Amino acid sequence: MRECPKVVNACIGKRVRRGAWRPRIARLIVLSSTQAVVALVALLFALGACSRRQPEGSPKEAPVHPSSQKLEMAGQSEKSPLKQSPPSSKRSLPQPRMAVLIFDEEEVELDLSAAASPGPGKMIVRASYWFRNPGQVPWKGRIVYPIWVSDRQAAPPHIVLSDGKPHKVRCLLPDACAATFDIVVPPRSRREVWLRYEQPLPSRFGPAVYLLTTGATWSHPIGRARLRVLVPGNLTIQSSYPLNHLGDFEREGKSLAVYGYETERFAPAEELRVMLRMRKRKKRSTGEATAGHAACRGEQSGL
Repeated sequence: MRECPKVVNACIGKRVRRGAWRPRIARLIVLSSTQAVVALVALLFALGACSRRQPEGSPKEAPVHPSSQKLEMAGQSEKSPLKQSPPSSKRSLPQPRMAVLIFDEEEVELDLSAAASPGPGKMIVRASYWFRNPGQVPWKGRIVYPIWVSDRQAAPPHIVLSDGKPHKVRCLLPDACAATFDIVVPPRSRREVWLRYEQPLPSRFGPAVYLLTTGATWSHPIGRARLRVLVPGNLTIQSSYPLNHLGDFEREGKSLAVYGYETERFAPAEELRVMLRMRKRKKRSTGEATAGHAACRGEQSGL
């Protein structure tokens, strides 16, 4: 045993005390075992990665969310109280409960029969409006009713609704006048509002202007619109809309002519302007004229 240190000393070239080489050998053994464990762990990890790798041609599975996996398992279980609904690409959304007001229909009549008498003209407006509420709750609100006003067509003092109450016309600007009224439309129903007012005209031949373009500011076009104009029977009209002659009738001993226009999904782009003209008399034939002159001569000779 005493010769071992000499042999080690001869190999290393240094003098080592007795027993000093043993700790060094122990450190080498500890280091080598630690490196072996690290290498073994790395080898096992590489083997696991290789086993999980799929071939290039194999299809890849889509990742499954844990919550959806739980729902699927609950649906396949017989004891689960959940019921699976059939898959659908579109899901039905709940209908909104807010009230929406739609301008559904209007019927306007401009009465210019006052043009039969000389002097300043006058226009009488009779109108009916239908509002529809397709919602599930009542619609309550205020309607602003604007009226055409210019330096030649003054504003009326008030309008009269179907309840018989006058509503004052207020002018914020010289050419911006309107009346307001409150209405309530029950859910899934329609309500009619009737009104009447008179407006002076510069002359009995017009022009008469009725405001229409504000109807285009609603969210939907007006479902149906009917426009009528009443004029004396000896007059005809010139209008911004294609009003057709619907016929003649008598009222209070006066002959009146009716002109009308009707359309659907109405989004007016201009106002209704009406000018009155004298009707052209039909020329009588030569035979009628000769017979008339002969009758006149016979009456004169009888006198």
